[in-house]
Amino acid sequence: MFDLESLYEEGKIKDITQLFIENAPNYFSLFSREELETVSYKGKILAVPSYSLPETKRLQAIIRKDVPEELKISSIGSFSEFELLDKVRKNKPELVPTVITPFKPAPTSVDLPGPSVLDIFAEAAGYTILSSGDLEIVYRTDDPDIKLLDWKQTPEYKKGVETFMNWRRKGYADVSMNKRKWSEYASIISYKGDSEKISNLVMEETGKPAEFVEFELYPDLITTRTFDPGNIVVFSSKSEKTEKALAFVDWLMTDREAYNLFVYGIQGKDYTLDEKNHVKLLIPEGYTENDIYFNIHKSWSLVNNKLDIQDEELFREKSRYVESKSRYMPHLAFRIDINSILRSYSNFSSADRRRFERSYVAGNKTLEELDEFLKEQKKITDPILQEIQKRLDEWRTVNKNLN
Repeated sequence: MFDLESLYEEGKIKDITQLFIENAPNYFSLFSREELETVSYKGKILAVPSYSLPETKRLQAIIRKDVPEELKISSIGSFSEFELLDKVRKNKPELVPTVITPFKPAPTSVDLPGPSVLDIFAEAAGYTILSSGDLEIVYRTDDPDIKLLDWKQTPEYKKGVETFMNWRRKGYADVSMNKRKWSEYASIISYKGDSEKISNLVMEETGKPAEFVEFELYPDLITTRTFDPGNIVVFSSKSEKTEKALAFVDWLMTDREAYNLFVYGIQGKDYTLDEKNHVKLLIPEGYTENDIYFNIHKSWSLVNNKLDIQDEELFREKSRYVESKSRYMPHLAFRIDINSILRSYSNFSSADRRRFERSYVAGNKTLEELDEFLKEQKKITDPILQEIQKRLDEWRTVNKNLN
């Protein structure tokens, strides 16, 4: 994690606010105020960020195409409606109605991380997620003071895992999922666009194509928008040619021909574009796609997702979707290495938290045992949250214009 604040306070890097505007106006114009704040300190822009397409996680009920057609399920917009899959249990007993992705089958060749209990329930319950890592941290979206909470200490967390338990009891889902195949499920709770991945998983297992349709859960919910500044460029305080360097960045990051030349090489010699305008590398004998030679742009330099997506209409479509469904939250530019803090607390164990959650949902732990576990966890996580809260409050004080 980069520490722009220290580098600037120590006089090692430049404030490039005005220089960026004047010498790279085209690239500068791609960014919103919130996005530029991720590389700013005290209102000063200290680095040139990569242009990453903003993202938001939208939950989907991804269902085998034949199921809603046969059972006349026209829409699913919430988890109460999702229980329409009771029809699956009664009418298609050969299928398991759904898979709860935190407890999904073992990993396969297709990357499908899937949502956690936090992802599924927190935002719909009115929380904003600050961290979804080993310690899941949230705050109430309508809280102007941004008081941090351990997600597992909220009443909504308990309601969430109890929902999963009820689904298991009713036969909507089982939790012996490592013993099952993806093709045995009528539906999967996952993210927008994952239907293609799930089709590929079923194809791997059965050798037959499978079509899935996506129903967006909570379609009217405004979710958190994220932006990753990715690889950044900073300028030494001793730099004498900052203006020229920024002018070069402006050309490289906004001219598709220049960008493709820098990233992929010469069209027809080093790469081609398929019918969907996807880049296909022409790899010389003796090299592989994973060689540094072909990935230098991903590892070491600025990236522009707008130019990575060769189909401009597809980029606009994705951008419109994200803008209409999400917004930036006030902690966007708050940078902190939470894992390094957790490592300083020897009594904190993310593995214990995951293990207990899985055991509870599987029916191997009682509600009383869950309450006792959460009570003990609170003693562990309260001091951690206090430390992170202190840093957040200090950051907000220094960057008052962001609040």
